[in-house]
Amino acid sequence: MKNKLLKSAFVVGGLSFSFSASAITFSEIWDILISSSTQVGFTGTVGNQGYSRPEHLSGQSGQLKIMAANIKGFPEGLQGISDSQASLFSSTYITGQAYDIVGLQENWVRNYAVMSSLNPTEYPYRSDHFQGGIFSFGDGLSTISKHPINGRQLHIEYSSCKGTYADFIANGSSPDCETEKGFTFTEVQLAKDLKVHFYNTHMDTSNGPEKTGQFNQLKQFIQQNSAGYPVIVMGDFNAWIDNGGWQPGPGQSELGRWATDLDLTWACSQVSYAAGNTNINDVKGPCKGVDHIAFRGNSQISFSTNRYDEVHQSISDHNPITATLNWTNHAAAYSSTYARAHTASLLNTHHNTRIQAVYGGNDEAKNMPAPAAEWETFTLALEQKGNTQPWVDHRCIQSGDTVSIRSHNGHYLRATPHNNHNVDVRAGVTMSWEKFTLYNHTNGWACLNANDRITLKTAHGKYVMADANRNLSASDNQQAWEFFQVEFAR
Repeated sequence: MKNKLLKSAFVVGGLSFSFSASAITFSEIWDILISSSTQVGFTGTVGNQGYSRPEHLSGQSGQLKIMAANIKGFPEGLQGISDSQASLFSSTYITGQAYDIVGLQENWVRNYAVMSSLNPTEYPYRSDHFQGGIFSFGDGLSTISKHPINGRQLHIEYSSCKGTYADFIANGSSPDCETEKGFTFTEVQLAKDLKVHFYNTHMDTSNGPEKTGQFNQLKQFIQQNSAGYPVIVMGDFNAWIDNGGWQPGPGQSELGRWATDLDLTWACSQVSYAAGNTNINDVKGPCKGVDHIAFRGNSQISFSTNRYDEVHQSISDHNPITATLNWTNHAAAYSSTYARAHTASLLNTHHNTRIQAVYGGNDEAKNMPAPAAEWETFTLALEQKGNTQPWVDHRCIQSGDTVSIRSHNGHYLRATPHNNHNVDVRAGVTMSWEKFTLYNHTNGWACLNANDRITLKTAHGKYVMADANRNLSASDNQQAWEFFQVEFAR
């Protein structure tokens, strides 16, 4: 909230409302009262669509166009924007520019006008709107997305703040404590195999221990809830990071240190501000202003800034900032082929033997010192993904996935609970005994590749073992006899 209101107040029912020098009408006062007393709690936003995971895969690279916008969504009696201005902002600056993700701040009493003016086909996903308590405006934070927002969305109010209406009347300081400023968390599914954690925040205008508390609260939440995930943080920080403040060192600002602690990169720090650069537009300079966008990747995805702009408009006292981020899928680059099934042999490097399907009366599985010929070749197929970690790739086999192992004549490797957990190739169909949990000890997140070292856990909690007598069974251990090297058939 900006300190552009005069030191005057209208008190109704024990509440103080600030207003501008221009004459304020009773209808405007009534609008303030109605806006703050009837919009209570959470509500689904206009046109919001239920979560449905996308079926398309991310590929090796792409772009993400995002905007952070403080829209000054007060009642008009508090120098806020009107419904018509809010509608114009949506149609012109959101839909008209085709952003992927938009984070709004100060969207207090104009949420219906903002959301109803969006094209529901282009922007079917919106975070729930927190409209506050009986006599408050809520947190003013909204996330708008072209991509599905799953059930993980939270509104967190900062536990520390500074400034009340009384402080504003007394000394003109911003009454930050009269709104539920804080941050929102949304998990956005960009593709079937790619999800990103988005944070949208609005911090106090003042500096001091209260602001430090807000930085720490947001930092701790990200550390506890987004470890291992790609993260994008945007919003009105009410803090500057100019003069190289994003770089670690003695001159680094508090906001800069906060980002360094979280391994975040400022989008504004990755573009050149040299004259004639076409990848910037009307920005104040390197990381100027109080609105910012920051990001970090993970072992699967990395981000970099392609373009960074400040959007000049006549609605709010904040110019929105936008960033076009390039992303690269390193899991795609790592794997030579995406496959949910591989023709492969499994070499036990301790004995230098391969799993072999021996056909005859017993259809035994042996480990024999043989080349990777027909009897030593199997189809290793994905049956079920094993977890929901951020690096999960539905195109291929990864550590923790459930697989089946089919011999060349159509029988399946199985581990029984009988005869010292004997392993054979007698099964004609895949049930629980014919499924194994594959653990990749070479690379825990990437797609299965040639020469990866794996172990196979049976449905009975044992591990497939190649013993010294060339038999296959299962044991409780993951030691030398339980490790196999994957060799893809050529």
